[in-house]
Order: sequence, then structure tokens, then C-alpha cells
Amino acid sequence: MAMATICGMYILISVCGYYVYGGTVQSPIYKSLPNGAPTTIAIIMITAHVILAAPLYLTGFAYEMESMLRIDRRYHSASKEFMLRAVLRTTIIVVLALIAMFLPYVDDLMSLIGALAYSIIIFIAPIVLYLKLYGLRSMNKLELLWCSIIIVIAAIACVLGTKDAIISLVDKVKKGN
Repeated sequence: MAMATICGMYILISVCGYYVYGGTVQSPIYKSLPNGAPTTIAIIMITAHVILAAPLYLTGFAYEMESMLRIDRRYHSASKEFMLRAVLRTTIIVVLALIAMFLPYVDDLMSLIGALAYSIIIFIAPIVLYLKLYGLRSMNKLELLWCSIIIVIAAIACVLGTKDAIISLVDKVKKGN
């Protein structure tokens, strides 16, 4: 339901932006908005979205790093474990902030990574792994058709998103922006 809600919100914004601005709509959408309150509100909302979503992505990464570095109560006292976790997570945030600030074309690079990864991780892999675990015979024909449609659409989105991201990245590198 969360995925469907977010998808619906993105489609709503996309359709409205394209309806109002047509083919001249820019990405992100706030670049197409006139200067003033609407643009400021859009930027604040996008910033809030990123700030609130980032911990969801970073927590899994931080847990893996903590596991690799043995930051756990089995190896350290509670206070030392807390300090080590705080230092590690702060370091992760600082490194990511530095990368975002100083790596050229980071927005297009992230678009490329997202285009390649999200379709596969969110749509294709779960279906393929489910079929691998339970086999084709565990699903009826309607479910198999639905899974096939999802995989085809996700693959098309992956290819088109990757193509657009690569074209944008190549254009920016050529122009030296």
C-alpha cells in the first residue's frame, strides 16, 4: 500500500507538471515553477522528503557496517557500543555529504544508480526469487500473467531510466557543466 500511495503521488505530480508545462517541464519540477512561494514550498517539501527518507536507506547500510566492524554488545559495553555507533553513523553522514557536495554530476550519477537498481530490487528480484523458491506450479495462470506483466514493465522502466540517465550524464560531461 505504501508503494502504491507513493506511486500515485508521483504520477499525480508528473501528470500535473506535464499538463501545465508540456515538453518544457524541467527536472526537478520546481525548476519549472515561477520564483516565489510555490517554488519555496516545493523545495521545502522535497528537502523534508529527503531528510525523512534518508534514515530508511542509511539504517540498513549502517547495520551492515556495524556488523562488519563488530560494533555490538557482545564485544563492547553498552556505553562504548553507543559511542562507536554514533561515531560510525556520523562518519557515514559526513562522507555522504562530502560526496554529494564535491562529486561532479552526482545527481545524474544517482539517477543512473536508481534506474538500474530500483526496478530490479523492488519489482523484478522479489518475483524471480519467489518463483525460484516455490516454482512455477505454485502460482495459477492469472498470477503468472500478472508477475510477467510486472517484470516486463519493470524491465522497460529500468532500460528507459538507465538510457535517460546515461544520456544526461554524457551531455553534462561533454558540456562541462
